[in-house]
Amino acid sequence: MTPIDFPIILAGPIVRWVEPTQIYIWIATSKHCKLDAELWKITKTASDEH
Repeated sequence: MTPIDFPIILAGPIVRWVEPTQIYIWIATSKHCKLDAELWKITKTASDEH
C-alpha cells in the first residue's frame, strides 16, 4: 500500500466559541503544526461613508 499525501489543513478553521476576551478556533491538520493567529478589528472611517 502506498502512503497518501494529505494536505496539511484537513478541516477548518472553525470558530467554536467566543468570549469577551478569547476566541476558540478548531482546525484539523495532517501533521503536527505550531500555529499563530492575529485578530483584526475592522471599523468604518468617515471616508468610507459616501
